[in-house]
Amino acid sequence: MQRRKLIFLLLISFILLGAILRFTNLNWDSFLAFHPDERNIAWAVTRIHFFDQLNPKFFAYGGLPIYLYRALAEAVVFITKDPSWLTEWGKIAVIGRYVSATLSTISLLLIYLVGSSYFSRATGLASVALLAFSPWAIQQAHFATTETMLVFFLLFLLLTARGGVSFRSAVTALANWIPWRRSRLDLDGARQRHADLSAVGSGIILGLALAAKTTSILFAVIPLAALWLHGFDKKTLERHFVKTFLFPKLRSTIAFLAVAAGTFLIFSPYTVIDRVHFLESMRYETGVVIGKFTVPYTLQFLGTTPYLYQFQTMLWQAGPMVLMGIVGIMTLFVFLFLKRGEKQRRIIVFLIFPLLYFVWSGLWFAKFSRYNVLFLPFLTIAAAWLMTAWIKRFRVSGLAGVALLLSSTAFLGVANWTIYLRPQTRIEASAWMYQHISENSLIYTEHWNDGLPVTLPGWKTVSLHRELVTPYEQDIETKTDYWADKLSAGDYFIFTTPRISRTMPKLTEKYPITSRVYQRIFSGELGYQEVATFTSYPQLFSISINDDAAEETLSVFDHPTVRIFQNTEKYSKEELKERIMSWVGS
Repeated sequence: MQRRKLIFLLLISFILLGAILRFTNLNWDSFLAFHPDERNIAWAVTRIHFFDQLNPKFFAYGGLPIYLYRALAEAVVFITKDPSWLTEWGKIAVIGRYVSATLSTISLLLIYLVGSSYFSRATGLASVALLAFSPWAIQQAHFATTETMLVFFLLFLLLTARGGVSFRSAVTALANWIPWRRSRLDLDGARQRHADLSAVGSGIILGLALAAKTTSILFAVIPLAALWLHGFDKKTLERHFVKTFLFPKLRSTIAFLAVAAGTFLIFSPYTVIDRVHFLESMRYETGVVIGKFTVPYTLQFLGTTPYLYQFQTMLWQAGPMVLMGIVGIMTLFVFLFLKRGEKQRRIIVFLIFPLLYFVWSGLWFAKFSRYNVLFLPFLTIAAAWLMTAWIKRFRVSGLAGVALLLSSTAFLGVANWTIYLRPQTRIEASAWMYQHISENSLIYTEHWNDGLPVTLPGWKTVSLHRELVTPYEQDIETKTDYWADKLSAGDYFIFTTPRISRTMPKLTEKYPITSRVYQRIFSGELGYQEVATFTSYPQLFSISINDDAAEETLSVFDHPTVRIFQNTEKYSKEELKERIMSWVGS
């Protein structure tokens, strides 16, 4: 009883701590909608009107988040009588962030149940501790995109797939660890195979995941593996294979697929109704991912090494836990060939998705950090399993290693959380611009980047002449004139995020002129001097973690470095052109 009480108290404590880290300052951008994917979703939400206009006309994501955010926005408007919750992208994004934070918090309970059912209660508890403080989970909970939603569905599928049992087994397993229960519930019925009910439940979850994002079709391998492996043994093959195994499995598979398809159609109907635009969108998105279409925001991946780059990005996302998680995954893979029976089947069900997904996604040209999110929960559980096994074998060193891993993860998680305790860098930079830049100044910001300054309440708006420069236009001979003309006339050059300024100087072959212009702006050789810089790195106990070297989407949405350069030398167009031409030729 005392042990159960301790486990229960630790579980609740980790969930509460995780909730605090996830719900802190979800309006971190003051309704300014700095996240481009959030803007796309919010734009689709504004086009929805129940029930006469349900086509979002946007298919990078499914209909589920769009309809859900719209329904919640309608409820907020009903309560507040403020219609702007249905029209302003920033407010719609905040609604979506509350959904993400809620699902991320529930996922803490789910990962405990998954870790406990596949391995042990100690593994489940260690999984919760790691996930509660994981930087990637805290950050994704602050975004209104679908990654947190997909992790929620993925963990739910793992739970329902465990042994092909029904929802009842998960509920009763949790109930048995509530400390004030005087007797254990009878698990006999829950441990029996409820294949059809499990297929229906898994089908609903998969259908919802597909309605959130159609690429989650790969999730299906988890319940299908569980379904076909459960009860598959030598006796089954020898005795009435067709009647007692094949036909029931086919029936359950058909039920699973039918329910998944039906659920998907209910919550994302225009994926099929407007399939022409859906397929067009998928061709474009797939082309971007595999590198068939080159777009500005994927140029950072030129020259990156498959798998190695993803590994480096995951280290930024989760820290040392990634190393132990990979060792745990590899160890479990070896165990596949050493274990037999139920233990072997359990490992297969657990490993089949992460192995297939990592092999598949690791080859993509686009290697955004969000693509790793579906792999990271498995690393978390595998790391937790390896930690508990380490403690059993090497008590003292095991406890020391576990303490080090948990403390490092907690440090990184809380350090990243502090980002949401500070003003957003673009808001700080805008306030500085209103205060220090004189009226009628000509300021340049980059195409494919958000412009500054943003409108801020309480600040008197000054008249600033803002123009976009287009660095990604082809570097032809006239590009030298273009840059010389722009830089001679401008007063300030604002780099609102490092998205372009970090990548462009490296693209000397693709952009021989523009890459060198960027290099010389930063060195001061074109007459522009850096007069203000705004950063908000993860920080704790006066220790700051400079994450400029990480994959750009880990920072450019919620804490980008903003750099402001002033034209102090005022070189003429002719002098600038001469300088640029001499550098390009060298």
